[in-house]
Amino acid sequence: MRGPKIAIAHSYSLNVGDMAVLSTTVGILTGIAPDSQITALVSHPDFTSKKLPRLNARLERWPWPVDHEAGKGPLRFFGYAAVYLSHIVSVLAYRIAGTRVFLFNKKYSAPLNAIFDCDILLSPGGDFINPRYGFITTLSEFIMAKALGKKLVICAQTIGPFEGLLNGRASAFVLNMADLILIREQKTAKLLADAGVKGVEVTGDIVFAFPKALEEGKKRPGKAVICVEDLHPPALKERYAKKMKELSRRVNREFGYRIVYMPANCADAAFHADLAQGIEDAEVIHEVHAPEKIADILSDAEFLISSRMHPIVLGALSCTPFFAIGESFKFEAVLGPICEGCCMKGYELETDEGVERIMDAIRRREALRRKIFGTLPGAKERAKRNAVLLCKKLEEWGYPVMPA
Repeated sequence: MRGPKIAIAHSYSLNVGDMAVLSTTVGILTGIAPDSQITALVSHPDFTSKKLPRLNARLERWPWPVDHEAGKGPLRFFGYAAVYLSHIVSVLAYRIAGTRVFLFNKKYSAPLNAIFDCDILLSPGGDFINPRYGFITTLSEFIMAKALGKKLVICAQTIGPFEGLLNGRASAFVLNMADLILIREQKTAKLLADAGVKGVEVTGDIVFAFPKALEEGKKRPGKAVICVEDLHPPALKERYAKKMKELSRRVNREFGYRIVYMPANCADAAFHADLAQGIEDAEVIHEVHAPEKIADILSDAEFLISSRMHPIVLGALSCTPFFAIGESFKFEAVLGPICEGCCMKGYELETDEGVERIMDAIRRREALRRKIFGTLPGAKERAKRNAVLLCKKLEEWGYPVMPA
């Protein structure tokens, strides 16, 4: 029997975390199903192709307007509505008459054909299924896949929380259509159980299976990396930036570290350049590097301060101690087991106590490094469970597989 045709949906090209998830997921799929044919639907295919030149997948642009190209307000609303309705018409025409009809979505015929032709639609790890990210597009892809008779796999996700009763019920209705749901922490499992979603398997963050395990004892020159997110409301951004600058100066003064500002998302690059202004011993990385390069940079760092989760995971592979700053529960849920007490909410940084917590963590960096070294095998084992369960499901569906 031939291998499965798999469409990987909704990967955001301009974020190193999404690149790492996509690269690791494709590697796992080709490892357990070498004859599989994989198409990845990404926001910016040219960018993904440049950063992941050895990715074993065909790239197509995802079948939705990318936010900054869709405009704001009514233009964005009507643009998405026209595309959304056109997708529905395309699916109905295909199911009823066996023909492929593209109306306002003609420019998306290639990615839609990838969904029409696939055996399995796979939604990769991250937290796209969350109102913060306009999750209706993601759920509509799930509906399209099931309407076309495809298998649906949700892989290593953080899901929710959902705002309001309608969002929760609608999401649960769609998620219960899935043939396999893999989530990466217990809190998501509880949220889904409370919403009535069944058949959920708890695994771990898939990037802990990223194929770049580095030596724990590598010599580290005196530098600290800052990799933060520029998504704060304007009213809070100034205070946040002020505290980050204060933190940078204290790290430079107390530990003698060179501060390296490293964006993990193209939207963060300008913010990092602004943070570096006035910092005496600072370096700014202006481009978003591929995951392998990020992992290399972090393997040489004494410490990482980040509000982007997957740079932390890539750094943890070489036991780089870290402190995470983020609003989502995913930080504590995913990173807490490998380094307890190494996470805080963004608003906590705006206090003197928050800055002092990070400074204290840097003072304890060797103990934190040993902690990560001891807990990393468990995180990698949880990540491997994604491959094991995917392999089991593919075999159940009748595809030739290699044991995970």
